[in-house]
Amino acid sequence: ICQGDCQDDDPAVGPAAPPTPPVVDAGSDVVIAISAACVQGPHGRTCAACNGIDVALDGGGTYDPSGDPLTYMWTVATQASGTASIQGPPVNPDVDVVVSASAPPALGTSTAVLTFQLTVNDCTQTAVDQVTVTVECTDDGS
Repeated sequence: ICQGDCQDDDPAVGPAAPPTPPVVDAGSDVVIAISAACVQGPHGRTCAACNGIDVALDGGGTYDPSGDPLTYMWTVATQASGTASIQGPPVNPDVDVVVSASAPPALGTSTAVLTFQLTVNDCTQTAVDQVTVTVECTDDGS
């Protein structure tokens, strides 16, 4: 939460420099490949190993060139063929998420592509970056 104006003019020095936006780094994309024994149940195929996968996202490379304090907000941007949730408060540079892929067809592969967005504000400007987590779940037939 911003308190006051981060870009105050100093009468002894003159006007403040123009504000610069934060540099946001949501980290590198992640690919998780899982080979698992999937089973046919009464409500369709299930693959326990492809559900509830913990992934740590790292926005620690984010900074403000002007040295202004930053606020952070992680959100789930897209969930294609899978599900995702953010664990704990999404207002830190680093956050843990839980992702799941749909059960693949027999001896096949399903792919979940989940995109997370890190939005950073320095009281005057906002910048965003995204990171993609891909989960490839393969039924190994065992």
